[in-house]
Amino acid sequence: MPRSDFLVPDFDPAAYLSALPHRHQTLEDLRSDLRDRSSTISSELVELVNSNYTAFLSLGSELKGGDEKVQDVKVALLGFRRAVEEVKVKVAKRRDETRELNDELRHVRLDIEQGRKMLEIDDRLSALEERLSVDSLPAGAGQKELDWDSSDEEEDDGAV
Repeated sequence: MPRSDFLVPDFDPAAYLSALPHRHQTLEDLRSDLRDRSSTISSELVELVNSNYTAFLSLGSELKGGDEKVQDVKVALLGFRRAVEEVKVKVAKRRDETRELNDELRHVRLDIEQGRKMLEIDDRLSALEERLSVDSLPAGAGQKELDWDSSDEEEDDGAV
């Protein structure tokens, strides 16, 4: 049994055993072959571990400084978290200030609108009063009033 037979990605033990060219092998012969294969694989594994043992040990010594690096990263993350929290607080404060200023602006705009309406009402009332005062005077009374005003001015001029 070659090793390559077992390395196939879709290896199926039942299909492999039924397709063996030596079908007349006994179960004991198959077990013996598999034990040999297992011992070969075990020895290869030991060789791999031994050949990479120094690399494995050096990996352990390289990781000795890892705690300090992890601690440095933790400290940096805590500092970043604090900075983010400070920014969140500033943003919340700015949001509240903006909300207050928007409310104040809304009230000022309402006051301006109310003032404009009051000025418009004042203009309308003045125009209405003027029309009412002119209409309520008798036909020549408006002229007499103007004459009295001019005679008052003449008297004021003469008194000087």
